[in-house]
Amino acid sequence: MKTIQEYLRAADRKRLLDCLAYRFLSDPLRLLEAREYTVQEIMERYSGHMNSFIERLLGVERAGSDTHVFYLYPDYRNDEVLDLADLKAIEADIEAPGLDFSFTEWRESLGYLVADTKLTQDNMIQLLAQYLEQASFFGTEEAARAGRIDEIVKDLDAGIQSMQEGESMSADVVFDKLCRKHGFPIPENGFPAG
Repeated sequence: MKTIQEYLRAADRKRLLDCLAYRFLSDPLRLLEAREYTVQEIMERYSGHMNSFIERLLGVERAGSDTHVFYLYPDYRNDEVLDLADLKAIEADIEAPGLDFSFTEWRESLGYLVADTKLTQDNMIQLLAQYLEQASFFGTEEAARAGRIDEIVKDLDAGIQSMQEGESMSADVVFDKLCRKHGFPIPENGFPAG
């Protein structure tokens, strides 16, 4: 098995950037937030940003673990979904839960292995795109140094506390706020239950 960084280095960069741009543009809220730009401008900016991010990751000296393995599995819609497993945990229990790598340093996650399963190998661009999306979720190292991660953790803590105090917001209220913010019509009979 090879590491995620090795696959990232060998990947067809244009195909990977196109996949990332498509995934980014598939989110209607992202498009609404950037509505002052054309789709082409959004693609160019996002692709440029992600290309720089990939270059940065390729320059990182990886650490990693030979027991952590990325793989893809089909979800209920048959879409390929990225997951991370600990081989020792799976050997002990095949139903062992997947792991989250959101707060893992890049140098460590870049050294994780990629499974040799057919689904994973046949969809390597999807795996790499999902890895890059998750690895960049909290921004870059510069953002971390600038306090972005501390700010996110503070927001999450505040959200948890407000939920514990019973200050949650129903889905109807969330959808209503989104509609008002983006100028969408609000259904007369309210929003359908999930």
